Amino acid sequence: MDVTFGGKYRLEEEIANGGCGAVFLGVHTVAGKEVAIKLEPAVPHALTSPLKQESKVYKSLMGGPGVPWIMYSGKQGDYNVLVIDLLGPSLEDLFKRCNRHFSLKTVLLLADQLISRLEFIHSRSFVHRDVKPANFVMGLPHTATSHLVNVIDFGLARRYRDPLTSEHVAWRRDRGEGGERRHGVGTSLFASLNAHRGIECSRRDDLESLAYMLIYFVRGTLPWRKIRADTVAGTWDAIYEAKVHALGALSATNPLCLDDSDGETESDSEASSDVDQATTHTTAAAEHSVPLSHRYTPRKPRASSIHPTGTPHAHRCLRTPSSAYPSSSNTYSPSTRTTRRAQAVSAPCPLTAALPREFHTLLAYARSLRFSDLPDYAGLRDMFRTLGARAGVTDAVYAREGRGDMDWECGRARCLPSNGNNTPGSYNGVQTRGRSARVCEACNAAAVSAGKQEQ
Repeated sequence: MDVTFGGKYRLEEEIANGGCGAVFLGVHTVAGKEVAIKLEPAVPHALTSPLKQESKVYKSLMGGPGVPWIMYSGKQGDYNVLVIDLLGPSLEDLFKRCNRHFSLKTVLLLADQLISRLEFIHSRSFVHRDVKPANFVMGLPHTATSHLVNVIDFGLARRYRDPLTSEHVAWRRDRGEGGERRHGVGTSLFASLNAHRGIECSRRDDLESLAYMLIYFVRGTLPWRKIRADTVAGTWDAIYEAKVHALGALSATNPLCLDDSDGETESDSEASSDVDQATTHTTAAAEHSVPLSHRYTPRKPRASSIHPTGTPHAHRCLRTPSSAYPSSSNTYSPSTRTTRRAQAVSAPCPLTAALPREFHTLLAYARSLRFSDLPDYAGLRDMFRTLGARAGVTDAVYAREGRGDMDWECGRARCLPSNGNNTPGSYNGVQTRGRSARVCEACNAAAVSAGKQEQ
């Protein structure tokens, strides 16, 4: 018996699954167009659900570059349903096909598009909060958009500012009942250090996760990739310790913070909850007292504020002038700020020691941003394009967005070998009809852990 959603989308085979829901291939019964159908069990009497929230984000973002169109969303029977464009393989799938390594040229072409995707999402007052290779997918092969990087899975996305007043959300940090550190949201492998510390995510955290992603592509792995513990919380804590060690001096307090809210060291993270609550109150008051509209006003094209060699220019990067802040002991002069940024960029970092300097600069820059700062997206793109020019990537390649120049398009991709669990036409044990079905292992692990706790 055929199952149809929205009156015209017929359910076909499963193409991905996990604790966050399942994604199926669907076909329009009239036009014959293939779509992706995401299903989530509906909880009775629930006011909202992750899939309903995700559909709201899609409706706010669709039509933008690299964002799928939503065709249908609603509840049918025992399921919440979301129907969107069918897209191609994820960057994680392609990374595995390329023997877990991308060339520098491919990474730079991807970085150019990925920075633009985050810039668009942030311009619509959202932060993704789960930036990872599996959530960026290419267009369908052999189509006009096969080279285009698309961003998906907005189940954890949240507004970081009011879209009408541009008022930024207040800084806050979650703690457990005993005052212990409580990790945030996202995927532990690519989560920012602030997310590990339970601090509310903002634009800087998406940028830091992007830095880990690009480093992952260039290095082929991350030092903490295979760290596991008996519980999800234990895994987050173990990976956090590994990140602190790998980042070296960059893992300490944000070098450029002008307020005490996010300028916390590791020892500060273990401080009493009373001190933390007092700090949060001060930060929220200071943020609300600052007019935010001028922070997001587009500026004319200008030289990058991040020099390719890692030495910043003498001016600030799209930051609020010091005069806009109330006078306090935490306010630094522009010259002091420039000096501290130079210290941040030059801070040693074992994670990026053998990589081109630009990757260290991106990570250091993301770590230096304050909670409400607007990143210099254009400067970051210019920085990586300058590196691309030295690596032989021409403007013509950027103009066609890397069409035909990616590793998987140049014959470097390989077929995934079969193992004991995989047979032809299956992937990770999920049977398909000639397609690779993706399994969200992180979601499955979280679901299993939650089930054990309930028992």
